[in-house]
Amino acid sequence: MKNIRYLICSTKRVGGTLLLSLLGNRGIVSGERLKEVRINEAKIDWDKKDLNEFMEEIFSSTTTFNGLSGFNIHWQHLEHLVRVLHNTTRHEHVSVWNIASCFPPRVKYIYLTRKDKVRQAISLLKAEQTGIWRMENGANRESSRDPVFDLNYISKFMVELKRQERSWEKFFRKNKISPLRLEYEEYIKDTRETLVKILKHLEMPIPEKLAVTTNLLKQSDALSEEWVRKYYAIGSQRRTSFLFYIYQSVAGEMMQSVYRVSAKLKKRYRFYDQLIRELKTFSNRARHACFRQRNGKFDSAYPVR
Repeated sequence: MKNIRYLICSTKRVGGTLLLSLLGNRGIVSGERLKEVRINEAKIDWDKKDLNEFMEEIFSSTTTFNGLSGFNIHWQHLEHLVRVLHNTTRHEHVSVWNIASCFPPRVKYIYLTRKDKVRQAISLLKAEQTGIWRMENGANRESSRDPVFDLNYISKFMVELKRQERSWEKFFRKNKISPLRLEYEEYIKDTRETLVKILKHLEMPIPEKLAVTTNLLKQSDALSEEWVRKYYAIGSQRRTSFLFYIYQSVAGEMMQSVYRVSAKLKKRYRFYDQLIRELKTFSNRARHACFRQRNGKFDSAYPVR
């Protein structure tokens, strides 16, 4: 039987669980195995453990009846494993960029991304707050905590998710890997076509009647859409306020620079006093504009879109 190894590379909330559910019906069953390693890392003596053998064991533990073995991996799981290895003398040379050499040969990579980072970050925030990461048919899962909109955390998650995606791209470039790229917004439109692409990528036969079934439910709801609208409304206001903050900061830096060389300027330039007055006026206007923004009063010259 042909042994095919694969890795699903992703970040959180890109539909990885949905994809794994769809693949599970093809005999491709995988989980976040490096996340499980993180839970059980205290039981592993890394100074005695060979990393190549360790990776082989992980892949072998996922082997299905049709010879497929692989799992889903988030970038943060890879980073955590490398941090653990850096605490040892045997594996201190390992980095996130060269750890691919420790994977079994001929691994096929599938890369999941999500174009709409706002919705991805909102989905992540709701899951973090409620503890509900997946919903299944017939399963009644209720959270003891209601989700609360938090613009700061949404922005923070967006920055982190983009950083992780850039890291995956760098990982692929450094290791000369050409993964099968799947975008969440596209593959949920046509899950059957997505399965066909994956089966071709894994060099597996495509059944004539390819059934597409999953017991997972969509978690995005009316509250998610409300948060999206709220994010853009408040976010645009903050961006306008931030623009005034930049104006104020620049004016302040200019004033400090002028004061530091004031003696020289006063001797060399006749318009020194006028320059100081103009800078003070500019700085005061910017500061006043920032104050008005923070108190919810927006200038008509800078409408919130």
